[in-house]
Order: sequence, then structure tokens, then C-alpha cells
Amino acid sequence: MTEKELTEADRRRIRSHIILTFIIGTLVALGLVLLLTIGFGMAYLLGLKPAHALSTRVWIVVGCISMLIPLLASGNIVKMLDVFQAKKVVIATCEYHIEKQSAGTFLVSTSPPLRIEIYDKIVPLLKPSVTLHIELSKLSKTVLFISHDQENLMERVESEEE
Repeated sequence: MTEKELTEADRRRIRSHIILTFIIGTLVALGLVLLLTIGFGMAYLLGLKPAHALSTRVWIVVGCISMLIPLLASGNIVKMLDVFQAKKVVIATCEYHIEKQSAGTFLVSTSPPLRIEIYDKIVPLLKPSVTLHIELSKLSKTVLFISHDQENLMERVESEEE
């Protein structure tokens, strides 16, 4: 394992992960809060007077759902530290295997011990007998590069999806 500086393409990849998770997580949390708040407000407008205990429970649920936003932000803070620290780890391994689970597809390496999530479409492109080069961000372990040669298989799969 060696350390290198992040390239501008690596920084863009990490930033896109940050933006995507932040926007999706924030929209889901805000949607749940709005759903509960609007539903509770509609009950008052229709003349239904829910008991005081019900309104207390609704606000407790709204508060708990609102706590999801800082939890989401903590994961993004680590990724932002990666961007500012500008370091990545480069790994070359030929001792690896693929595990498919319900949570996703994982590349598991025995030397060095490593378990990273990969796209399903990368699996047919991997050659088990050839050394695999992997680049990860230092803190958040975001996958930046997977290849047997100089072509990034992640970019290849992402460009085929578009």
C-alpha cells in the first residue's frame, strides 16, 4: 500500500458522493417531517382535536426523524476531510474474490485485508489471475479507481450506464 495525492478527477468523484448522499438523505428526512407536520395540521383544520398525548408523540417522532440529518452529515464530513487532506491509498493485489450478498457485491482481498463494495457490472470485467490495482480515499475508503491496467473500470461502467 502506498499513499498518493488525489487528482482533480478523484476530488470530483468524492464530491459527487457527498452531494448525492446529502441531497437524497435530506429530502427523505424533510419529506417525513413535512408528512407528519402536514398530516397533523390537516387534522386540526378538519376539526379533529387529537389528544395532547398524540401531539406530543408526533413532535417526538418529528424530532427523531430530524436527527437523521446530523447522522448523514457525519459521513459526509469524513468525505470532506478526504477532499481537504488530498490523500489516497493505492493497493495492488492478486489475492481477491467476489462476494455477492443481499447488501451488494463486495470485493474481498486477503492481502492486504480489504472489503469494498463495487458495482455489479464490474464483476465480469475482473480477471482473477491478473493483479488488480485499487485506489481508495484515505479516511472514508471511497473507491476511486479499479483496474488491471490504466483504464478505470468504474468510469467505464458509469459511462455505459449513461
